Amino acid sequence: RQEAAAREGRDPKSTTSALAVNLEEYKESLRHLGMGEAQIENLLRKRRIMEKVEITAPIDGYLTSRNVTTGSSFKNGDLLYQITDLRRVWVLTDTYEDEARYLKPGQTVRVIHPVLKKTFSARVSAALPQFDIKSQTLRVRLEMDNPGYVFKPGIFVDVELPIHLPPAVTISIDALIDTGVSRRVFVERGAGLYEPREVETGWRFGDRVEITRGLQPGERVVVSGAFLIDSESRMEKAAAGLTESLVTDPVCGVRVSIRKAEKNGLKSTFQGKNYYFHAPKCRDQFNGDPGRYVSNPNSAGPGPGG
Repeated sequence: RQEAAAREGRDPKSTTSALAVNLEEYKESLRHLGMGEAQIENLLRKRRIMEKVEITAPIDGYLTSRNVTTGSSFKNGDLLYQITDLRRVWVLTDTYEDEARYLKPGQTVRVIHPVLKKTFSARVSAALPQFDIKSQTLRVRLEMDNPGYVFKPGIFVDVELPIHLPPAVTISIDALIDTGVSRRVFVERGAGLYEPREVETGWRFGDRVEITRGLQPGERVVVSGAFLIDSESRMEKAAAGLTESLVTDPVCGVRVSIRKAEKNGLKSTFQGKNYYFHAPKCRDQFNGDPGRYVSNPNSAGPGPGG
């Protein structure tokens, strides 16, 4: 070829260079078609058209999708196979909005395998959570290693998020009666009687709700629906107390019946005004320093004067 190029008055070196460029272009076209390097070199060596083309996977992984079979036809751009690297996987969690606020990017959570019952560590991704209108949940992405490829695409897992909340008085959400106007619980008073008590709530997490006002630590409240039915007659009698004149205990903030407080001696007078209490310890605490509680802006005020 160099001699022929010389007779025609062309530079043999430039001709060889042009052939090399064309050859690389052809090889690149074959690579785009999915042909591997070994098959391309074999084609150049044998210089024969090959009836079969071997497509080599560009990465290691698992075959997670196959859209072609023997004899199928396809066109340029069709997805034939999908290969997934499962050494690291994503976990997509559907989280309620009031719980999602505890998930921070980079935070470590626990993922429990449904069959192995083993716990693995994952981290909250920095990707922005997606809101699902139908389920009213946020889809948060977790990223984790997949040792032994035990997590397969599509499996369901349990996710545990360690949350540290400040000490608080909490009850089961089933114990709270929310009418939309007020919230109350039934508190055990002994002898099979239950007192309806208005309360104020704070955070909710899972099946627990914080009580910020109206309950004291250690007080027992009705939770079970069956228990409510068994005690219905007593509760209806106790519920009549909701129509009585109620005032707020200036010490603990519990709403108390004036009639019951007077009957039980839970009443004190300070500067010509009467104050009513939920328990003897509240009355005694008030009597020790009444000025402290009278000036408390959170107090709902005293009852009527005696």
